[in-house]
Amino acid sequence: MGTRRQWGAIRELPSGRFQARYPDADTGKMVPAPLTFANRKAADKWLSKKRTEIDAGIAGDERLAQRPLRDWWPGYERSFAHLKSRTRFGYIRSWELRVGPEFGDTIVRRINGNRIDDWVAGMLAAGVSTSKVTEAIGVLRRVLDRAVRDRAIPVNPAGDRSIKLPPQPHLDRPVLTPAEVEKLAMSMRRERDQVLVRLLAYGGLRIGEALALRWVDVNRFTNCVKVCLSVEDTSGVVIVGPTKTYATRDVDLTASLIKGIVELPRSSDLVFPNRLGAHLRYKRAVSARLPLSRVVVCSARFQVFRRRSMA
Repeated sequence: MGTRRQWGAIRELPSGRFQARYPDADTGKMVPAPLTFANRKAADKWLSKKRTEIDAGIAGDERLAQRPLRDWWPGYERSFAHLKSRTRFGYIRSWELRVGPEFGDTIVRRINGNRIDDWVAGMLAAGVSTSKVTEAIGVLRRVLDRAVRDRAIPVNPAGDRSIKLPPQPHLDRPVLTPAEVEKLAMSMRRERDQVLVRLLAYGGLRIGEALALRWVDVNRFTNCVKVCLSVEDTSGVVIVGPTKTYATRDVDLTASLIKGIVELPRSSDLVFPNRLGAHLRYKRAVSARLPLSRVVVCSARFQVFRRRSMA
């Protein structure tokens, strides 16, 4: 039977435990506490604390606390719609493959640091790379942040982890010598591919920036090219957008390299188009156009060329 109070109510359940309820400030309906209590005194103490939190404006929403974590994913997905395609793709895949299957259907208030530690340990034991684990933890933390801002939970449990991630392996990427660059360029069957190799090596362009280069960006009189666009080919669709740093820069080149560029046949607005005149997909360039350097280029993701330029 319920006990009348000035605020809230307590009743004994058939199990012998006690339930505390309090009025919702918006609807006036009675909202049960997320847990039951062993005695009336404990329930009364919980109600007193809840009243203090409500008066101070820091009370959590018990109804939202009962919702699964996946309810906060759509809002988070919309929040990174402005990011580059590669980043968006990584976050979505991380949710679909790792975060969602583990926590998507879990009531948000039941997610705690211990469970997150077990999840992280399981990924590491399964051979998931440190970078992918870090990305998954980041996605989970940011989705939980939205639940915290909605006051569904008081703190983010992703910050309560105790397990430490192993350091990411250091990749010792090679720096090509001029002789190695020239040997690699001369192994290409097409003149355009030879010029592309030299541009990557001595201009320091990222591969996406080189494949987005247009003839209008090439200045033969000042021996420079303007880098303002980049091609992405992450999800199977070619996307042209700003550079990785969202900055535009002028890159000075040698007169001989500029001469090699301007002497290429012009079948498109692009300097390095595919056979149809559209943007070349650099994954195909790796496997089809650079066969002799496939191991080096794939493992370094063209960083050997950028390191050559910086050196």
